[in-house]
Amino acid sequence: MQEEKVIKIGKKHNGVITTKECAMQRIHNQTLHRLLSKKIIEKISHGIYLLTEYLEDDHYLFQLRYPKTIFSYETALYLIHETDFLPINFDVSVTKGYKFNDKENIRVNYVSDELADLGKIKVKTMFNNDVYVYCYERVLCDLIKNRKKANLETYVNAIKRYAQYKNKNLDLLYEIAKKMNILDEMKNIMIGIIY
Repeated sequence: MQEEKVIKIGKKHNGVITTKECAMQRIHNQTLHRLLSKKIIEKISHGIYLLTEYLEDDHYLFQLRYPKTIFSYETALYLIHETDFLPINFDVSVTKGYKFNDKENIRVNYVSDELADLGKIKVKTMFNNDVYVYCYERVLCDLIKNRKKANLETYVNAIKRYAQYKNKNLDLLYEIAKKMNILDEMKNIMIGIIY
């Protein structure tokens, strides 16, 4: 009975099961251990499991582990379908002081509390799970503000592609640029590619 409840939870959440969700449903940890031994689920990380019949959604699982992160830079461009490049590392932004258990394959960009949610949007992964990313306008501002740290090819392509971006929002772009103190620089770049 409890095993069926766990499987039902997993199917409802694209294969993902958390101990938090199980606790809310009054499902004992022993049930998870039985399902592990039967190879019906696999442990992804502390408190996170996946039905073995499902593929891992790395972006979604990462944000389950680190819920305050926002995908940024190259990873955000990939998730909003504005690059053909699949990043090897996850580019994430978080507020200063956020701790990671494991920084392997993660490039962390620490931001102030005031800028953390600026341009934050929710998008669907290829597995139809919701994750938080920065919008294209915020990514452009980050790339311009931190140009010396950015990959040159990513920087140039992101700016060029924005000229053809069908959902471009120049008002939002300039609003974000103003809050990040790069408005004049942003206007000069946009004049060169759009007008």
